[in-house]
Amino acid sequence: MTSKTICFFNAFDIEMKFFKKPVSVWPEDDTFKKGQAIVAKIAVVNDRAERSIALMTKFNSSLTKDEEQKQYLLKTVKQNREKYVKKTKREVIAN
Repeated sequence: MTSKTICFFNAFDIEMKFFKKPVSVWPEDDTFKKGQAIVAKIAVVNDRAERSIALMTKFNSSLTKDEEQKQYLLKTVKQNREKYVKKTKREVIAN
């Protein structure tokens, strides 16, 4: 358990008593059940992925409205990614 784990449990006011017991008895433990109910209600959101998708969608729409041109553009980007191997930051700086 890390300090971030403890912060998570504290932030959601989840008791950690069940950690002192074997994992096999957790499903019957009341503190575990309460914590599980709280965690089940938390909506998980991948902000980074959602922002990336929104940015790409906005960028894609700004280039052209023609679907055929969009597909051509995406195909060209894919071909360039396959042709030019991605370098790490360290490799770029070294050159």
